[in-house]
Amino acid sequence: MKLQISLVLFLQVAQFKCLPDISGFLGDNVTLPSGVGPSGNFSSIEWSIFLNITWIATYRNNKENLDRVPRYKGRLGLNISTGDLTIHNLTSEDALEYTVDLTGTNTGQRRKNKVTVGVKKRLQKPSVEVFESESTRCHWSVRCQSTDKGVHLSWEAPPPTVTSSYNLTDADGLSVALLDLNDSTQHPVEVTCVSQRGEEKTSGSVSVTCRGNELKPTLPMTTLTAGRTRYVTVFFVGVLLTVFLWLCSCCRETSSK
Repeated sequence: MKLQISLVLFLQVAQFKCLPDISGFLGDNVTLPSGVGPSGNFSSIEWSIFLNITWIATYRNNKENLDRVPRYKGRLGLNISTGDLTIHNLTSEDALEYTVDLTGTNTGQRRKNKVTVGVKKRLQKPSVEVFESESTRCHWSVRCQSTDKGVHLSWEAPPPTVTSSYNLTDADGLSVALLDLNDSTQHPVEVTCVSQRGEEKTSGSVSVTCRGNELKPTLPMTTLTAGRTRYVTVFFVGVLLTVFLWLCSCCRETSSK
């Protein structure tokens, strides 16, 4: 009995024609083709999740029902001329295999097709940080990092200003790009970090300006503290020495009388 059931399921699956995979971005819309084309004339259209007996969208007796499954409610659109199904506002849960069962109006012929939907997350803008040198005027180090995996980071900056750049991967497998640059023109210089994966791109930018003579090295706190300590010590030693010399002078005057 189990063998017969397995054979029936296999024959049912084998009847499906696999259509090319399609994909869309989170929050966007994607249309699942029926595989028939615009010349279709159907008496019934039934869309379901592959190997799932629950329909998500149907068209029968000139009536369509797109609210069969709660999580798809209000997000489906059915083209009764082509049999195509549109899913609006894609979520990660929509990444599934779907089947469509079509019945011709005139011929009564049934066709079953299957299509796989992939859902992608759009690239996030990379974060760009600038670190200004405290010892070298008009010199900056720029750090760019992406929260997406599998991306390539590159820089866009005026060629004369760039001194060095290199890419690396952090402990979490995320891409990081570093850039060193110099510019003494005192005009804003825009630096852009581009994150790319396949044909998709996004970027983040910063603007840096050389402040010329206004840029002064900042002394470490330990140096400032040590300087204050020496000043206070010298001051008190001077006061004690003055008092000592005054007492000695007084003693000599007393003894001479």
